[in-house]
Amino acid sequence: MRLRFIAPHPDPSIVIVDIDEASLAQMKDQFGRWPWPRDTLAALLAWLEGQGAAAVVFDILFSDTDPLNPMSDAALDMAVKQSSKSYFPVLRLNPLNDSMSQVTSADLLGFADPINPQASPIQLAVVPPVFESMIQTKRLGFHNIYPAADGINRHYTLWEDQTGWRIHSITSRLGLNLGWPQPQEGRQLINYLGKNRSYTKVPFHEIWRISQSRMAKLPDARFKGAVVLIGSTATSLFDVKPTPMAPIAPGVEVLANAMDNLKNDQFIREWPWWSSILTTWIGLLLMGWASAHMREVVLRISVVAIPGLLLMVSYLVLNVLEWHVNLAASASQALLFFSLLTAYRSMRLHYFSGLDVGESSALINSPPCYQWSCLIWPKSAGSSLHPWVDAIAQWSERNHVIQLGAVGLPFERQHGPIWVQLVGDTEDHVMAQQSKLLGLLQNDTNAIQQCESVKVGSGKVDWLAIWDSVIAAKSSGVPNSRN
Repeated sequence: MRLRFIAPHPDPSIVIVDIDEASLAQMKDQFGRWPWPRDTLAALLAWLEGQGAAAVVFDILFSDTDPLNPMSDAALDMAVKQSSKSYFPVLRLNPLNDSMSQVTSADLLGFADPINPQASPIQLAVVPPVFESMIQTKRLGFHNIYPAADGINRHYTLWEDQTGWRIHSITSRLGLNLGWPQPQEGRQLINYLGKNRSYTKVPFHEIWRISQSRMAKLPDARFKGAVVLIGSTATSLFDVKPTPMAPIAPGVEVLANAMDNLKNDQFIREWPWWSSILTTWIGLLLMGWASAHMREVVLRISVVAIPGLLLMVSYLVLNVLEWHVNLAASASQALLFFSLLTAYRSMRLHYFSGLDVGESSALINSPPCYQWSCLIWPKSAGSSLHPWVDAIAQWSERNHVIQLGAVGLPFERQHGPIWVQLVGDTEDHVMAQQSKLLGLLQNDTNAIQQCESVKVGSGKVDWLAIWDSVIAAKSSGVPNSRN
């Protein structure tokens, strides 16, 4: 989200009246520490509606009266009664506590709407506004946001459906009243717009000063037709949320993004959960098929290239189509699959191509041994060599199986002549291995050329003997032979 090269710009008609650190400092001499007397909010509400704001949304919970300033509460109550565009939050508590609540859905119409006209009222565990005038507006909604398991706020819940009732968020209620498009699902992935803290913000103290001066009657183009959110970005008031854009983001910014997404139909679309599982399995099948046709060098590149390609596709789709196509699982599977396959191929290559240094020294210094070698031509490229190659390796640790032209190819696609050297401590041991090999190869080869008699040797690979065998086979016209 932070590194997108294409991202929509924030809607300029969404404006935040910001209770920021500067406002707290400017107003503390007159009103003291936050919360300030509520007549300040009443004056602000009246002024914003007078400026032609489309809506004034309070991101402030009015859960208690102010016993030290009853006249201020009365001023706010009067301003709400005269308002037609104000919206107020409700704190949604844990639904498991609904049965213990004395508040019902019928008490908070507008916050809760019946899906079925015949639905009976249900109990709701909530903290509603303390002012009856706010409840009577029916312009209510919860302002909760629910983080993911890792604590990051990626999704926004527009509404909850419970027993025939729909419980609205403040964003959903605002959208319904203003005629914004409504999605099919209540849970949506937030499309965080622009950079962090990118919405137009006007400090609270500035608006308060204007509303109390001769400038109050002058038009302010910033608020004409705007959706105005009154909330706090001051970190000392602790209304902060971790988001994909920043570890500490003001809660009012998250609310602004959700409202912007709903207004302009810009929530990020998501693949259904089963699509990710299906994609992962299809990817594994394709990787399994492709790995049988990859050269060794391509396989090693694929360890990084395939996961990177999958993540790049996901990134590009997010930028261009604003869809979240979750290919992380497929990328992880590809990384694991190709890493293990590369390690397995390397192990087999190391195992069948020679011995370790210590073993080679011991072999060179060991007593003379008996050996027998031959050149084998497989019937066709891709013939399965696994059974008899594995068998030869088990007969003796000193046996060698080398296929010319096989370097870098998958084992299933190797071609070319195969040179076998059987080694044993006695002549009878070597002849016994020879009989087993001829039995295995009876149905698997076109010809066996240049078979040597058993001779005494060191047990090391004789590359000159291999070369002479190939040349002799070529000159004798063995079918399908190669240089």
